[in-house]
Amino acid sequence: MLRILTGIITGLVITSLTYANTFTLTSTVFSDNGKIPAKYTCNGINTPPTLTWMNPPTNTQSFALIIYDPDAGIGQPFYNWVIYNIPKKVNSLLELADLPDGALIGNNTYGEPKYSGPCPVDSRIHHYIFMLYALDTTLDLPDEPDLDEVLSELEAHDIATAKLTGSYSH
Repeated sequence: MLRILTGIITGLVITSLTYANTFTLTSTVFSDNGKIPAKYTCNGINTPPTLTWMNPPTNTQSFALIIYDPDAGIGQPFYNWVIYNIPKKVNSLLELADLPDGALIGNNTYGEPKYSGPCPVDSRIHHYIFMLYALDTTLDLPDEPDLDEVLSELEAHDIATAKLTGSYSH
């Protein structure tokens, strides 16, 4: 009986330690699977929300953030924001703040190096996936890389991913 209880208690401790060390991405303005406030969309001031992350792998060398709409209805996801080479010491991106030194912006689906907030072309609810990648290097990309170049490098150097999902409709 004592051996079974010890196993159960040990399992609970290991489970809680594992959970406590999970690489996570959160926002101060919406919860995971919650509604993104209009302020952060094309119907507002079209600025990215504050994002914070915790517990990246210890061998992280940089981060990249991709925001995309899988519900865009264009046969592929619509990429709203592409940022890479976020320094490993950074653990947040603040609303209305400049990007951290060293961070670079890739082109979104419009072919523009900027944030394009949620802006569904129809009245359906669209989901916006915020993917934060912990990378094993800083990415060596040409000036103004196209979206495919950035995505290919992310795939090659991704060591952990944190995800936050928000929704929006007009």
